[in-house]
Amino acid sequence: MDLIKNMSVNIIVACVVSVLIEFLVPIGKMSKIMHSILCLFMICVLILPVTGKSKMLNFDEVFDDKFDGFNQNLEFSQNINNQFLDLSKSNIKNLILDELKKEQISPEKIEIFMDINSDNCIEIIRAKIYVNKKYISLKSDIHRKVMEKFGILSEIIEI
Repeated sequence: MDLIKNMSVNIIVACVVSVLIEFLVPIGKMSKIMHSILCLFMICVLILPVTGKSKMLNFDEVFDDKFDGFNQNLEFSQNINNQFLDLSKSNIKNLILDELKKEQISPEKIEIFMDINSDNCIEIIRAKIYVNKKYISLKSDIHRKVMEKFGILSEIIEI
């Protein structure tokens, strides 16, 4: 009885899917090809339960502890995010450096602190700009310039 119930549900679902797909396909050669494919699909749906070769998907096998495909994808995503962060830091450093060079200020070192927030967007936390002692009188100008131009909180440190 369970076999008949499952078979009926499979046939009904396959018919509904086939009809929806046929409505979406434009008239012409494409509809003939699609009609043939959907007929083969229906034949497979009818034959599969009878042959007994159908095997239900076992989620325990898929999500087993030994299955590390998800972990590899997670590692890949983290590597990509780290590369985006590094590239963004480099670009922001260059922009700040170019802006300060316009003012004849050459910093010794620039550090950018960034992170990826919960919305998966890069968030700039602050910039540390290390300057020589001769530029310390321009500390407030540097801070103001970076804030106005880039909207980044900056910390100016004398070396």
